[in-house]
Amino acid sequence: MTAIRNVNIGGDAHGAIINTGDNNTVSANINVEVPNADTVDIQLAFTELKDALQALHIQKPTKLHNAIAEAEEELGQPQPDKSEVGESLARAAKYVKEAENFTNHCDKLIERFTPVIGWLGPHAQRITEALGIAL
Repeated sequence: MTAIRNVNIGGDAHGAIINTGDNNTVSANINVEVPNADTVDIQLAFTELKDALQALHIQKPTKLHNAIAEAEEELGQPQPDKSEVGESLARAAKYVKEAENFTNHCDKLIERFTPVIGWLGPHAQRITEALGIAL
């Protein structure tokens, strides 16, 4: 006998993958267009990202805080090392993915990460991998 597999959605399902059945595996990447590095005000973009990250309830708040602080310290340098900023924010992205409310904030977080990713250029690869973003 075939089981009935109904899906009821009580709100928006924009960009969602909805799957029913047994033993299914689904992978998805979010496609994002990033701005050119020279068009990004990195201080503003980082501040907005930091505010969004700190609004999450995560299991390892100290680790997230440390990753953000390291990126912020490097961005305070006259010539910030994009590689260091990228590594710090990649760790932050990893911790954020573990947040209990990540899916509720996913769109906003991707929006906040996007200009920073644009500014970092190739140094953002680990961030995009952690968030499942395809450029």
